[in-house]
Amino acid sequence: MVHELRRSLQKIPYNLKLVLAVIMLGLVTGIFGILLHYLLELVEGIAFGQTEHNTGFLTDGVATSRIGFSLIIVGVSSALIWYFLQRKAKIFSIKAQMKDETSQYKLHFLKQLVHSIWQIVAVGGGAPIGKEAAPREIGALFARPIANIFSLSVKDQIFLIACGAGAGLAAVYQVPLTSVFFVFETLGIALSVKRFFLVGLTTYVSAFIAGFVVSDHALYQIPAMTWQLGDMWLVPLLVLFLTPLAWLFSRFNKQVSSKRIKDKRILYTLPVTFLFLVGLASHLPHLLGNGRMMAQEILNGSNAKTVILLFVLKAAVVLVTLWAGAYGGTLTPSFALGMAGAAVLSARACLRSGVGKLTAHVPQALYPILQTAVPEAMVHLDTNEQFFSEAIDCDSYHAVGLGPGLGLNETTAIALIAQIRRAQCPLVIDADAINIFGNHRAWLQQLPKDIIMTPHQKELEQLTGATSTSSYEQLMKASEFAQHFECYIILKGHYSALCLPDGNIYFNTTGNPGMATAGSGDVLTGIITALLARGYSQREASLLGMYLHGLSGDLAVKEIGEESLIANDIINFLPKAFKRLND
Repeated sequence: MVHELRRSLQKIPYNLKLVLAVIMLGLVTGIFGILLHYLLELVEGIAFGQTEHNTGFLTDGVATSRIGFSLIIVGVSSALIWYFLQRKAKIFSIKAQMKDETSQYKLHFLKQLVHSIWQIVAVGGGAPIGKEAAPREIGALFARPIANIFSLSVKDQIFLIACGAGAGLAAVYQVPLTSVFFVFETLGIALSVKRFFLVGLTTYVSAFIAGFVVSDHALYQIPAMTWQLGDMWLVPLLVLFLTPLAWLFSRFNKQVSSKRIKDKRILYTLPVTFLFLVGLASHLPHLLGNGRMMAQEILNGSNAKTVILLFVLKAAVVLVTLWAGAYGGTLTPSFALGMAGAAVLSARACLRSGVGKLTAHVPQALYPILQTAVPEAMVHLDTNEQFFSEAIDCDSYHAVGLGPGLGLNETTAIALIAQIRRAQCPLVIDADAINIFGNHRAWLQQLPKDIIMTPHQKELEQLTGATSTSSYEQLMKASEFAQHFECYIILKGHYSALCLPDGNIYFNTTGNPGMATAGSGDVLTGIITALLARGYSQREASLLGMYLHGLSGDLAVKEIGEESLIANDIINFLPKAFKRLND
């Protein structure tokens, strides 16, 4: 029967098969969205005697003992479920499936499905994590079987996984258009008219099917608000305040998720964590669940102290719960906007290193930030509002630095390689530019000769595709890379090393442990770019840049101390470092 169906499908034009595949995926994901909706209501009813959809606050009117008992049951059962699921099998994230990491391990469909479903059970029982990850994962899980039915290419299989994730989000939140942007922005799918249509088709079909049960009414009740023109100054202030907080939470979330406990320790870490939640919920029950109760409480008019307390505690309990072994959503798409600081640091370091004229190419939304923070810089705006999307003409530039604050969007990756091909001047690449090449190692063959790259240990491992067991081995790999691609590699560390294309290696004698701080690498990129623009060769700019960077850090440490050193301090002491050279 299946073979006959496949033979029949082979006669259908490929593009039509792709359309049918995304429609089928939308249908399946929409149905599962309904099932997950009913499951969540069932668990909430059992745990609290009411559901979130029928009451403003799930825990209101519920006895503290009942809340505590529910949390203990969820904590113990979740520990057992996730321990046994991971004992002999691996749980794959959506991005891992898209990168085809499952080729190394067999993806266990049933266990993966149980893993996703249990997230809904945990949230329904009071776990302080999001419900959106489960439908996204289920949508992605069904993508590959459907792709196999229609005999889609590997490339389109990966694309279908992203479509499934977007469809899952659309189903539970009834936000098909938002889910389209989620696929392209957060999952890094390259944008095209064809793909935009197909993703939209999947999300709208899924939302339509789920919409028969899942309500599209507003999630939050927002009181009437009046604004006066004099209050508008609060808007940019609020943005500048929230952006770094969102970025910090996103960074912490990634670190915690990478260190999530999966072995036998989960049998006590997760129950203990939920026991802690019992005590916390007795005073602040609105911290439980996916965050809707907390958000609604803030919207109802909480004072500033309460708002800050809720934000801090919610972030803490989410991170601790994930570290202890739980899984769930956080819905924190990381836009390149949050990385504006990297561009600012590089620009300021470049100006402090003697460049005559600096032009910063940034997304439109970063214009006011960069102009305010670095008024001396010229600003060239990208056509995209939120990320680097197109290569620019750089014939009039003497040097180009790429990477700080770039982001890892797939559109950005394509624009990066186009920019490198177009540039005829000396190049420095760092940070996300290096990570992009690490994700697309086939592109390394297109690196121009004499390009300067400034990876740290992890970035080097990503570039080479191999881990190193010792510092010596890391250094040798860096040297081999430099010789093979005829480029300059600055391997950043306590004592940075410059690996030349001819095989020679130079060690830097300046620098200190306090410089292992966020943004320090962006400063180095700015310094080297400025030196290249001033006419120094790649070898001279790399050697002098490393030395000045470390010397500035050493001068700063004498006055500030290692513990308090930040990237801006390195920039502020650059004039003294240059003066020291001239003395």
